[in-house]
Amino acid sequence: MENKDYAALTRIYEWRVTCFYKGMNDLQKRSNLADSNPTEERSAAMSIQNTKKAVHDSLLQKGELKMKRTLHISAATLLFASIAPVAFSGTVNNNLTVTATVISSCSISNSPVAFGNYDGIVTNATTALTGNGSLTVTCTTGSPANIQLGQGANAATGSTPAVPLRRMANGTNYLSYSLFQNSALTTVWGNTTGTGATYTGTGTSSTITVYGSVAAGQNEPVGSYSDTVVASITF
Repeated sequence: MENKDYAALTRIYEWRVTCFYKGMNDLQKRSNLADSNPTEERSAAMSIQNTKKAVHDSLLQKGELKMKRTLHISAATLLFASIAPVAFSGTVNNNLTVTATVISSCSISNSPVAFGNYDGIVTNATTALTGNGSLTVTCTTGSPANIQLGQGANAATGSTPAVPLRRMANGTNYLSYSLFQNSALTTVWGNTTGTGATYTGTGTSSTITVYGSVAAGQNEPVGSYSDTVVASITF
């Protein structure tokens, strides 16, 4: 039923009910007036009864007394129909592709090489002073990498990336030293692919030792010497 039809029927129903009860009130007044006359009282009572039946039958014939109940039932039916499960008639499948690409990545940090005290007159007159530092490297699992160490900030004349001549400085005074990949101090750690340390990522951090040696017999002024070497990782 459309909204306008429902509204029209509602107005008709309300009007007829109003008329019905108004008629009942009028007849009741007549009945009250006829209380002093039994004949008129019986006549009024019969008239009320007959009028009630006539109006009631008329409303029933048109279905108007049932309209409100019917509308309530229809509304409830629509409510339950709206929440009833949907019946599906079929299924169509399609493959959704999901992708991602894992890229190679690395990070590097260090702990310095601290040689400590150097005595070029006695202790280290003929024996080199050694010391170790470390690099902490993390690379993507399976990612190949090459770790290189630069020549330093005070490299001597003739120094090259493959054969670095590193020096620590104190003003204009220098203390020569070397960095190696192995504890035997035989593999110089340079700044080329061929002289760098090869590494394969594991996905977790790895600590790689840097071995250092200060050549024996250097006679330099007392003081604190230092150098800065750039550690890099290519992947």
